[in-house]
Amino acid sequence: MPQTRNVAVLVGSLRKDSFNRKMAQALAAMAPEALKLEIVEIGQLPHYNQDDEANPPAASAAFRQKVAARRRGAVRHARVQPLGARAC
Repeated sequence: MPQTRNVAVLVGSLRKDSFNRKMAQALAAMAPEALKLEIVEIGQLPHYNQDDEANPPAASAAFRQKVAARRRGAVRHARVQPLGARAC
């Protein structure tokens, strides 16, 4: 039996019906047994503040813990890119 790989999936859109969220949910549903995909929510994260590094807010600490727990697996990011957007 192959080892299970845990994958943290970060969805860049907060909208519940976003295409990226639906895609992430579909990928999680159809992933083989050896892959466990979990959407790690970002909606409760505060804006980054380097002054909080020594004592991060609870939401930031929980987020980091979930992502760090999957470092041996993988992290996948589904992000928003508006139609017609150009890279700067």
